[in-house]
Amino acid sequence: MSIYFIHLFLEAFVISFFTSFACKNHSVYKILISAFVGFIFGYIAFYIINYEKQNRIGLIIADSVLIISLLLVFLRNIKIFAISSVFLIAFACAIRYFLLSANFVIFESNLIDTEGVLNFGFILLAFFICAVFFISFVYSTKHVKSKISILIAIILALMFINECLAELALYGMKTRSIGALSDSDALLSYIGKSKHYAEFYYYICLILGIIYVGLCLKLRPKYTQKQGDFDIVYRQNKNLTSTINTHFSITFILSVLAFIIVLFYDLVASKPISIDEPLVIAPKSKTHFEFELDKVSDGKLHRYAYISSSGKKIRFFIINRFAGKITPVAVFDSCMICGDLGYILKEGELICVACNVRLFLPSVGKAGGCNPIPLNYEVDEKNNKLLIKVRDVLDGENYFSEVVEIEVIDPVNQDKFLNSKAKKSYMYKGINYYFSTDESYEEFKKDPSKYVSSNDNAPFRLNGYQS
Repeated sequence: MSIYFIHLFLEAFVISFFTSFACKNHSVYKILISAFVGFIFGYIAFYIINYEKQNRIGLIIADSVLIISLLLVFLRNIKIFAISSVFLIAFACAIRYFLLSANFVIFESNLIDTEGVLNFGFILLAFFICAVFFISFVYSTKHVKSKISILIAIILALMFINECLAELALYGMKTRSIGALSDSDALLSYIGKSKHYAEFYYYICLILGIIYVGLCLKLRPKYTQKQGDFDIVYRQNKNLTSTINTHFSITFILSVLAFIIVLFYDLVASKPISIDEPLVIAPKSKTHFEFELDKVSDGKLHRYAYISSSGKKIRFFIINRFAGKITPVAVFDSCMICGDLGYILKEGELICVACNVRLFLPSVGKAGGCNPIPLNYEVDEKNNKLLIKVRDVLDGENYFSEVVEIEVIDPVNQDKFLNSKAKKSYMYKGINYYFSTDESYEEFKKDPSKYVSSNDNAPFRLNGYQS
């Protein structure tokens, strides 16, 4: 949900700060109208860009316009430049915001749900905070005569100009439209660093915003002793101090709130979901894994892993499909389409970590789609056991990419060593074999069937189909 706040906040902050900055010697009303009209035109431009499916070009246009407008805004003493720069800033930021949030639907259906309301609430919160910032920024701009305020504006302008230039340079490299610079390591390093540091712009903007409004604190007059009941100067000083304190206090509190939301997004909400660590197990016998039916039918996801002879960590899990009944199903913790990032169970739904698809539990165990790859199993109700053949688990070796360090045996000379120390490796019938010498590797390649069983094989995950 906080991503909806993130999408709007930075663009709205740029509009609120530079709109207030342009109001120094002009009517706030006229400048604000210019920003509003610019934002409306930005939305119309986004609609056209999105309809024509030219989002990349649209972002380049918006970044180019933002660079120009951030330079023009420092000519704020000239009315035409103040109004036009604010119009262009709002225009560019509107396009950037709508392009960024285009794939994030607020309400997932025609019905108003709780999550949709919260999503919309975060958008309103970002707008409200930036609107209050605008009021405080205007007050500071109108009353503070300080080189520090100009310096803050320059820093903010350079930050966003740099971000836009990096985006333009990246586009130029991809399209080879900037000639010899397309292969420049220095340019690539600049783009990478610019994009990395842009992630901290939220925090920098909040800090600089507090400082900008905080400059007003030095305008607070020192109280003189009250000369009488109708001392006008004393009352004016008291009112001015109260106004300045109010602006700073509200800005500070809202900045802290925004800081917490952004920090939560960076540390928690933006982190991809991941699976819990599987329990590494060994078979109960040479041929089967055994599981207690009661334990694996409790409605939880029971994730296990078996390490193959080549060191592959083969993950599978057992889950109950119907609540209140003993209906377990065993599947590989991998998808034919999405790969081996695995699945998690949340609020009665099985979720694919790779694509975030929600799966209906009764469908688990069926082949096709984003369902986990089926694993053969047997239910022994008489002995309260769920049985899985070791051979069936090993068939899933190539559905997974993780390799752990284990001791292996060279199939030719029978040397024992760690797979990570192998001189060479060779895949035969889907199984990796490791060799301690180049000689044994070459010997194995001549006739693999001489050294391993012809029944040993593992299918591949290829183009969504098992082969």
